[in-house]
Amino acid sequence: MEHKHQLADRHTCIGCSVCAAVCPVSAIAMERDENEFLYPAVDEELCIACGMCTKACPIMTTIDKLPQHALGVYSGHYSSEKQTLESASGGFVSALSEAVINQRGVVYGVCYNQDFSRAVYCRACDKDGLAPMKGSKYVMSELSVQTYDSICADLKTGKPVLFVGCPCEVYAVKKHFCDMSDNLLTCELICQGGTAPRALRVYVQEMERAYNSRVEYMNMRAKRDGSASPYIMMLKMESGDVIFEPLGDTDFDVAFRNVKRNCCYDCHFKMPNNVGDFTAGDHIGMSEGDACYFKAGVSVILANTAKALTWIEKLPEFELQKETFERAAGIQNCLYNSIEKSVFYDQLVRDLRQDKLKGAQQMIEGLKTELLKECVEQARQKLGEQPLRLAIWGVGKYFETTWKVIHEQFASSAVVAVVDRYKTGQRHGVQIITPNQLKATGVDHVFICSVAAQRQAIDVLRDCFDGDVYDHYTLVMLPSDIKNEK
Repeated sequence: MEHKHQLADRHTCIGCSVCAAVCPVSAIAMERDENEFLYPAVDEELCIACGMCTKACPIMTTIDKLPQHALGVYSGHYSSEKQTLESASGGFVSALSEAVINQRGVVYGVCYNQDFSRAVYCRACDKDGLAPMKGSKYVMSELSVQTYDSICADLKTGKPVLFVGCPCEVYAVKKHFCDMSDNLLTCELICQGGTAPRALRVYVQEMERAYNSRVEYMNMRAKRDGSASPYIMMLKMESGDVIFEPLGDTDFDVAFRNVKRNCCYDCHFKMPNNVGDFTAGDHIGMSEGDACYFKAGVSVILANTAKALTWIEKLPEFELQKETFERAAGIQNCLYNSIEKSVFYDQLVRDLRQDKLKGAQQMIEGLKTELLKECVEQARQKLGEQPLRLAIWGVGKYFETTWKVIHEQFASSAVVAVVDRYKTGQRHGVQIITPNQLKATGVDHVFICSVAAQRQAIDVLRDCFDGDVYDHYTLVMLPSDIKNEK
């Protein structure tokens, strides 16, 4: 049957609901797929073929925009350690939200719904209303028709309106309100892709069954011992139980890393196509001892517009330092590149279809470790038994496993350097060096276990080995993390 409308398909739709918001005859409803992502469903009997949904769709009809460049680059955190600890990273979004409230404005951000099965947009007109918006949610958030109506009503009053969300959602809102955006301020979050809402629902239900109690509070970035690292999942149960677990050890984290919305695998909103007045996230390109370091957490902030520069001056309780673009954004791989679809996607979706997530972390990490071991073993078979000078590039999540397996497989060789573009110090007594120091070490082979540094690492190795790099490196990465390129 020929449709009267034209909307983004299931591979590109971002689920922003703007098509439903503009339909004059309410012919479009948002319905959930098997992963509980929202997609538009059109009642063909009601549709009058007006074309308003196509014009409103941020994928089907783009807006003319100038390329956005960071006019100001900063790192920062609340002056108060207590306020920083209550926020994700350094608390920039919270500080910005408070500044908007202080100007009698309103803020739209993401909160959990009542049973913690969804992350939905909500409105705050005072500082108490900001509390549920704090903290990273790590699940695909949901914009409703009612939220668009509410934003519209607030914009018409002339008061400042702050909208905080993932880049695609910020784009949808800016496009929809492009004719009335003088008092609209937007902040896009550095995004690793939208996780399946079904995964959140199943995780919460499994935890409630395990503790025979309902969840009454959840924080995926709780800060224990005054530190922003590691990320800690915190659940408070109605029974009084309080559960702390490293986020990376939870079954939910497996879904977060492996089950994304289809559009996230080919995201249209990576740099230089970002559209927020601000871009904000964690400052992951710093080390202890850096001038910007703060144990409780540090934000990285890109002020992309003149409007953003005006607001950056209205944060008296937030300590800002100017930062280089490279340190702020260079290590943020997800600022530039879409996530690759995981080889574990289908297995996890099958489990979620049965409302099952328990045990996923142990299963997937076991498989990933085996794959990593295979990479190192294949390198040993190729290189033989002769003593070699080795280096490991990257000190991220899989560094320790890489270190252990290398020492098992290359007993007669020595790791003489650990390479990282931003980190300093030592690992297992071996000095961390910068990429431009690698050539002087005279290494024979480099194991690359940094996704963000993959391209730079190979470029540096070409210089180290006069262009012939094939036999001098091994990508110790995992299929859910890398792009398939030589």
